Amino acid sequence: MTLYRFDGAPYQCVKFMQSIIGLVGNITGFEVYYHTEDIPDNYKGIPNVYYYEGEKRFTEVEYYLILHNENQDITVLLGGGNCGYSGSGPSATKEILQICGVKMNYERISNEKKVIENNIATYHDLNFIIFEEKGRRSLKRELSRRRLKVSMKFQNGHDKWQAKKAFQTLGYINPLSCRNEDEENDFVLPYSTSEEWADYATSNTLTLSDTFQKIDNGLLANVVKEICYDYNAEFTIRCYEENMS
Repeated sequence: MTLYRFDGAPYQCVKFMQSIIGLVGNITGFEVYYHTEDIPDNYKGIPNVYYYEGEKRFTEVEYYLILHNENQDITVLLGGGNCGYSGSGPSATKEILQICGVKMNYERISNEKKVIENNIATYHDLNFIIFEEKGRRSLKRELSRRRLKVSMKFQNGHDKWQAKKAFQTLGYINPLSCRNEDEENDFVLPYSTSEEWADYATSNTLTLSDTFQKIDNGLLANVVKEICYDYNAEFTIRCYEENMS
């Protein structure tokens, strides 16, 4: 079995999960605990060694969030302030689950004292409606010209988030739900996206930067294809007819 474990503040645990998502692969289950006494014995009171001001110190750690990838025999243990239910712990847990591609009512993490899910499905879809920006000099910016509609499916969370970083070099990304409900419904998905946080939205707008506004749809589609190929995505690209050259 491969074991990854980390004990730290909530934001540190999120960063840790982001750093190892490519090693963990697709999780098949998770456990979240509120009460220390509910944590299974093999996940609490675990000896830990750390250094503080040059001195070696020993402590015992309880792990409140456990992620499993049964297909590859991988377990991730996250503890400390990360997934207890005080402060920002629940928020970190919800964020980590979204990084992993878990679709659910994330408020369960705050409302329930113990959440255990097995044989879960993870989803790594990323959708864009790519726009040009109109009225750049005005106080109100309107996204008025559709260029491309892009749907992508990735094999894992690591590839999805790396691809999103690549798309950020083309312009500005915002959740499609912030723009228009009808446009969000342009993408048919087998799960609800209503609980997604903005940074982890499946369907988004991509407003092109000045540089990429100047290229035609054919070349723009090729740029999108290269990103998809780089990160092993299944994809479809639609050029809006009114913008075809």
